[in-house]
Amino acid sequence: MRRGVVVIAALAVACRMHPQAAYTPEYGKSPAVARTAARYSFGVPPIGSARSTWERYSPLVAELNASDLGFELRLESGQTVDGYEARLTGEQLDFAIVDPVQVLAAEDKKYQVIARAGTRDRVRGVIVVRRDSHIASAKALRGKVIAFASGSDLATMLCQYRLAQAGVNVRRNASPLYTHASNSALLAVFLHRAAAAGVSAEDWTDYRDTQPSRGDELVERFRTDDLPGPAVMCRDSIPIERQRAMRRGLLRLGASAKGRAALISAGISGFVAAESASYDEVWEFLGAYRRIFGGSAGYGGAL
Repeated sequence: MRRGVVVIAALAVACRMHPQAAYTPEYGKSPAVARTAARYSFGVPPIGSARSTWERYSPLVAELNASDLGFELRLESGQTVDGYEARLTGEQLDFAIVDPVQVLAAEDKKYQVIARAGTRDRVRGVIVVRRDSHIASAKALRGKVIAFASGSDLATMLCQYRLAQAGVNVRRNASPLYTHASNSALLAVFLHRAAAAGVSAEDWTDYRDTQPSRGDELVERFRTDDLPGPAVMCRDSIPIERQRAMRRGLLRLGASAKGRAALISAGISGFVAAESASYDEVWEFLGAYRRIFGGSAGYGGAL
């Protein structure tokens, strides 16, 4: 039984029918999709609330469905990041946007890469502190609480690796705090509950744009190298002609005004064709990360 699945299509109907009504997300078992109807699920990572996820990704799916793919996509997600990963491990999604760290494990579950976010969407971590903290070096964070969204997030790993290179192993020389969301990690710094937060550069920019009064109290102190951004993967049991149609639809989004607007809504500059080898940089980085922090790879890169 699938637990914690966000039935996003139902949410869209509810929002259109009652635009002013109180918003109540629906969670539960996702209805089976009849293959004779040529419909496929398109998984997207959860972004805060179910409504936020719908608002961010529904234009993207609408444009893909309008591009004459030859089949219909149904937008689906998970109630939490862990729930979304569980849907991938359970092979419950036909197409899915997948975090770079999840790609290798998803391949083990019979998914394959068909596209990836463009060069401007490469993942970079930033370490943010309070503007009035006077923290000017990584070593000043020794013994401090450092907030992160998730231990399996690529931006988190990039930040932890950057700190380790500067002599601060967060597991030995600091106190990591995992908050399950970048906004929560940044809020912990704002509220003096953490000395610093390690988040993605994209999430940091979004925080400053959407919460300027809080963002103005924080400042980016360190920045990491970057790595390839999210992949679009599909189950290898999907007919090859439909995999190719999906890839063409993704790559053509930037050719129209509506497609570009949908990409902006999804926080993606564009898609390019890709394959497993497109993520070799990520595997090399994970090897270097594990040489410092130890552990073994789990799904989503958890150690």
